[in-house]
Amino acid sequence: MAHRRILSVSARAFVSPRSGNVSRRSTWDEIAKGLEQDGGNPVTIFYPLNDDKSTSSALTSIERTALAKSCDWESVIIEPHTADIEMHQFRFFMPSGDEVSFCGHAAIGASAFVANKESLIASNSLNSNIDTSQLMVPFVTGDSSRFDSRVCGDKVDLVMRVHHEESDCNQMPGAPSVGIIMNELGLDSNDLLTGCNNLPVYINSSVARPKTLIPIKSVEQMNAASAPKDPDKFRALCDSINSTGVYLYSQCKDSTHYEGRQFPRASGYAEDPATGIAAGALAVSLHARGHTCNNIYSINQGSAMGRPSNIQVKIDSYNDREVRLSYTGLVVFDTMSCTEYSNL
Repeated sequence: MAHRRILSVSARAFVSPRSGNVSRRSTWDEIAKGLEQDGGNPVTIFYPLNDDKSTSSALTSIERTALAKSCDWESVIIEPHTADIEMHQFRFFMPSGDEVSFCGHAAIGASAFVANKESLIASNSLNSNIDTSQLMVPFVTGDSSRFDSRVCGDKVDLVMRVHHEESDCNQMPGAPSVGIIMNELGLDSNDLLTGCNNLPVYINSSVARPKTLIPIKSVEQMNAASAPKDPDKFRALCDSINSTGVYLYSQCKDSTHYEGRQFPRASGYAEDPATGIAAGALAVSLHARGHTCNNIYSINQGSAMGRPSNIQVKIDSYNDREVRLSYTGLVVFDTMSCTEYSNL
């Protein structure tokens, strides 16, 4: 195969700002100093370069898989859209090399990169100035779904139009009790919050892939949860209820502030520091049950892991389970390098 020059950027999305830090920074290095050092969900962004080093070129499926397997976490490959030179295509991958239809934090990180790529590539440095004007970044995914992001520096608003689906796990044939799943995470049924303000309890909620929502009485009790005791058993439990992961959550201040913890079915890691589609599923299910104050939900995640993250979800419209929502998250770029490959 021909030599490939591929720009690789290590980023984190949905990073929590440090307490009291609200000033805007002028470079990406300065931005990193104003956000929680280990916060956010990491993603590797790959941008294959053409000879002019300013535009991307498409990869083969073998090349995409090889790049994804080189990562310890999710990755996104940015390629040109075949029908529109102004559009980008985002391809999302797990570290196993498997492609998935969508990944919220990867889309957030990739959008920030696209909006600032010219200055990043020109300077080949994270000391480059960020663009603080609002820019629109339209993109399509591997299945040709269309999305739009609004980017202002390190802040990204990702707009999605989705179909919301719910299913009651208690009504599924052969489903385990919620207590069995909680026990696998080091909790028991005494930690479960029930009969309170019509919260979603042991349901699968999906705005992309189904996540199982389980409310916990307090943040302290939720933070006592552990990684699955037996990963194979936990995977089987998730499979028995058609779930891609369990999302524990607890209300913090009011009906719009929550803390969450996401334990994926089987992703190569036990817990996720920030999960856009899980936070979106929770927000939409809360909205459907009348928890609609300002239609904006602030969901913290990753605190128990020492990787504080924050996901803002706004429900713009909800009509017969057709939903228009937007995610807001802060992005930081940690490293950037360009590698020439002769054989992926």
